[in-house]
Order: sequence, then C-alpha cells, then structure tokens
Amino acid sequence: MSHDRGKHTAGLDGVKFLTPEKRFALAKAIGLDGRATPLRRTWIPQRGSAPDKRPLGMPTQHDRAPQTFVRQALAPEWEAKLSPQTYGFRPGRACWDAIDASFHGRKFRPQSALKVDIAKGFDRIGHDALLAKTQATPVIRRQLKAWLKAGLMEDHQLLPTRAGTPQGGSCAPLLALIALYGMDEAITRVHPRARVIA
Repeated sequence: MSHDRGKHTAGLDGVKFLTPEKRFALAKAIGLDGRATPLRRTWIPQRGSAPDKRPLGMPTQHDRAPQTFVRQALAPEWEAKLSPQTYGFRPGRACWDAIDASFHGRKFRPQSALKVDIAKGFDRIGHDALLAKTQATPVIRRQLKAWLKAGLMEDHQLLPTRAGTPQGGSCAPLLALIALYGMDEAITRVHPRARVIA
C-alpha cells in the first residue's frame, strides 16, 4: 500500500473522505492543542511475496490535518540538514534513486556494499530522544508528544504507545528521518571512506 492509498483508510472516526465544505471547516479549525485521538490499528500485506503483514496506525481526519501542518513546518529545516545521499522517506525521492546512486558510486572502483534493514524501526523509536532531536518549538513538541502517546485501538482494546511512531500519519516519514539523522556521520566516523546511502 502506498502512502497515497493509505490516506483513504479511515481512523477511529470512520471517515475516509471529507466534502469540500468539511475540508474548509477543518482548515479553519486547525490548531495545536496538545491533544490527540488514539489511532486505529490496521494491518496491510508486506511488499513482495512475504506472508507477513505490517501495522499501520490510522489517525482521524481531525488529526491528519494538523499532522500535515506540523510536517510542513518542520520539513524545510530537516530537508536542509539531511545528507544528499538520504533517499528513504523523502518527498520526490524513491528507492530507485538510491539504487542509481549506489550503482554510480561503484562504477569506477570496486567497493563492498552493506545492506542494513532496521527491523521494526518505526516501532522502536524512543519518544523522548525523538522529541529532543526535533528541536521544535514547545507547542509543536507538545503536540508531537500527544500524537506519539495517543495509543492504538485494536479489536476494541486501547494499546499504549510507549515507543515508536505508528506508520499511517503524515508526520511518520519525517519523524523516521529525524530519528535516523546522524546515522551516516556515526558510520563515517568509524569507517572514514564509507559512502552511506540511506
């Protein structure tokens, strides 16, 4: 499921689409009040042929709008900070761009490649470390904390979210980038000739 298809999955409010009038009313009412509604847990098939499914946490329409607002506020700063060799979770970049960069980097001299898959990375991001790393204003930081701690509703049971950024909200890819920021510098400190493509 692509991010675009996920936007038509309902949260706890059961709403998949908003009429233009409701969108306008929601836009006028956007605010960061430090509150959040729990996410609705839904499971989607993994890419490829794996039988496993991956979890999404779908926010309500009233949480999606301020999440997009916050993402748009934070993204320019983080786009300026990120390495040009970072491709994952970034707008206008895709897996094929990383493959192309890797191919051209090895074209003129043989190199080893190490592929690392961070298992359940979204689920294990520490909230306090992530919030500190964002260096956001107190209002945005409070709102991000509310979204991170909102919990997940699955089978009529509220599950706490003590760590991780549930996939499904519009902030999730940016928060993953922020959490992973600095990984390339840590690797090149140990291996100065390494060329990190993320």
